[in-house]
Amino acid sequence: MALSLEDHKAMMRGFAEAGFQCVQAPDTANNPLGIEWNVDGQVRRFRLWAFDVTHGGGGPEVRAADEFRIQITNGPGSRRDLDRNGAIDLLIGYSRDRDAIVAYDRRWLEHWIQATSRGDRASPSVQVKGGRSSDAEKAEGRPCSRD
Repeated sequence: MALSLEDHKAMMRGFAEAGFQCVQAPDTANNPLGIEWNVDGQVRRFRLWAFDVTHGGGGPEVRAADEFRIQITNGPGSRRDLDRNGAIDLLIGYSRDRDAIVAYDRRWLEHWIQATSRGDRASPSVQVKGGRSSDAEKAEGRPCSRD
């Protein structure tokens, strides 16, 4: 399911609660979302490619109960589409059920662009273990790395 403008506003409330002052918020549900935050007294510009976090699918025979995914449906078309006008591109997954986000730097987007530009049948999803999001919540949003 695509994210709605209300989902984007819920994400912004979470960032505000974490201490990030939003200078410019999204006014549309279309990707990428142009966001500006005041971070340590400086305005930082980001472009968020935001997608829904859903269960990995396939039932218990195929996927673990704690396996989720960010389904990329309309990401950037080329590397030239990244970091436009000095903004930093990020891949964001939002779970409305948990009211939580999972964020990745642009390397995930670059991988997706490379695979799709070669004509490969690239997986349009990024796998997320449920424990990772719980670990991040316990760490108050501090980064977690992949194993």
